[in-house]
Amino acid sequence: MTFSIIYRAYAGETEGNLSRFRPSWFSKFNCWRSFWDEFGNISDIKISVLWDGECNGTFYDYIKSFGVEIIGFGKIGNKGGLLKTYKLLKETDTQIVATVEDDYLILPECLDTIQEGFSYGFLIYTPYEHQDRYFQPSRDISWGKEEIYKGTKCYHRSVESTTGTCFFKKTTFDKVYDKLVYYNINDRPFFRDCYQNGIRIYSPMPGYATHVCIDNNINLMSPFINWEKFNSTIKL
Repeated sequence: MTFSIIYRAYAGETEGNLSRFRPSWFSKFNCWRSFWDEFGNISDIKISVLWDGECNGTFYDYIKSFGVEIIGFGKIGNKGGLLKTYKLLKETDTQIVATVEDDYLILPECLDTIQEGFSYGFLIYTPYEHQDRYFQPSRDISWGKEEIYKGTKCYHRSVESTTGTCFFKKTTFDKVYDKLVYYNINDRPFFRDCYQNGIRIYSPMPGYATHVCIDNNINLMSPFINWEKFNSTIKL
């Protein structure tokens, strides 16, 4: 199974200036390292970094030290970065394409879990078990209509939506490309549109990645995993 992954990164929150949505232990350096440890240096996986902003600084230099391709377009923002990412992925010919954001921690064996999901015939997969579906089930249009499959190391469950870190079967990506461009950063409406047109997204239970995010002291990270402890084990 061949992959093209674009890792979207920028220098924000790398000099101690964390947003109110981060736990105190959050580190983009650790997020990158956890991603690279799982997906880097694999012949069937092409990784490119789409860098937003000036191509300098400690975080930029750290990523560059891994010898990965870095694509810089200057400061283009979240919307512009997504459009560039989708266009670049459209031009690839691998079996799987993905966007990964720079504020995600990735667990070991995440790749195995994703590959297993696609081997089951899934079309879109996210390794993040998003907690919104538990906090606000009344807003989830797929609530009570889930499909659950038992995998070798976890369950795979259909979900309504996810964020901008997501893996697509390339033929599916091409099919929904115009919708991706249209919805841009509005990820939930995009995935709802897919759901209503028969294209489901799946995630592992428990998750193999997490958006490192809190909101009003509510932990939005994938449940049942001590992410702070995992973060402390990462060696830069």
